[in-house]
This record gives sequence, C-alpha cells and structure tokens, in this order.
Amino acid sequence: MNAPECVVAKFLRLVKEMRDNQRSYFATRDRNVLRDCKVAERRVDELVAKLAPFYPTAVPVPQMVQPALL
Repeated sequence: MNAPECVVAKFLRLVKEMRDNQRSYFATRDRNVLRDCKVAERRVDELVAKLAPFYPTAVPVPQMVQPALL
C-alpha cells in the first residue's frame, strides 16, 4: 500500500523547503537561516517516520532514527 498522494506531495514540498534553506545557509552562514534549516530538517524527519511503514523496502523502519521529542 502506498501513502496518499497528498502526503507525498507534502513531503516533496518539505524537502524542497529544506534544501532551499540549506543552500541559503551555506551561502550566508546566517544563524537565523540555520535555525530555519533545523526546523525544516526536523519536519522532514518526522514525515519520513510517518511514511516509512508505507515503503518498508525503501526505508527499513527498525533502522530509522526516531525524531527527538520536544
């Protein structure tokens, strides 16, 4: 079973946002951009954890790093 298309679309948007933030940070080394990078990375990690059960051969669940609890 695959994840709903809207969840996959959200994942792609989050990854693009994360990568844009990372590029911006490495161009500027701005601490505010670094904070945005970390937030975006955390959101991507959380969504990967939610999507992993739908794609067990792509993302083995036992080997995944669990997102930090806030």
